[in-house]
Formats: sequence, C-alpha cells, structure tokens
Amino acid sequence: MSQNVDALIWRAGAPDAYGDVLTLESLEQMAQGLKPGDEITLDFDFRNVIGHLVQAWIQGNDLYATITVDDLYAQDARDGKLALRPGFRIAAQHADADGVRIVDKIDITHVSLTSNPLPLPGEAGAGS
Repeated sequence: MSQNVDALIWRAGAPDAYGDVLTLESLEQMAQGLKPGDEITLDFDFRNVIGHLVQAWIQGNDLYATITVDDLYAQDARDGKLALRPGFRIAAQHADADGVRIVDKIDITHVSLTSNPLPLPGEAGAGS
C-alpha cells in the first residue's frame, strides 16, 4: 500500500550548505527534469526504490513535489524524520562579485527521501 506525500524539495535565491545559490531559472530546470513516474529512492540508494514521483511544481522560489511512497515511509516523511532532497548536476555556473557560486543551469535531477538531509537553502545550517 502507498500514500501520497507533498514535500518542499529545494529553494532558489538563497545559499545552500555549500554557499551555492540556484537561480529561479535553474530551479525551473530542476522541476522540468522531474517527471511523473520517476523512482523515489531511500537515502540516494538507487537499489532501494520506495516510491514514485506524482508531480513537481514551483511556488515562488520553492520547488515542491508530490510523491507516492510505501506506507512504511509516508508517516516519517510527514513527521519530518525523512526529507525529500534533490540530487542534480550543475551544467553552468558563474561567481558573483562576492565570489558566491551562482548555479545557472541544471541538466540532471532526481530526488530521494533521506534520513540525513541537507538543510534547505536559507535555513539554519545552510551557507551564509
């Protein structure tokens, strides 16, 4: 049995844990790279598929997704014990006047439920 879970995946316009900032355009490319039916893994272990992507969408500077996951993981995702995070490949970037890496283009994206997620960009624990 499976359940749908909505989750905030990532954010544009704020530094992540490495100090990198995604543009809104690169976040849109990330969203476009996420296709309904894509496999959802646990802790980025591609041998451990626990669900599938239903849809991804952008609201403001935030990327959200609805996923269908096995019941065993759904409640932990809702309770914040697991978080949905992206894996992506940077295809183009530049440094701003302060030396901050600005991510201009994303060309490969996947998402995973993880028990040890990076903080979302702009949250405590992310870059400054």
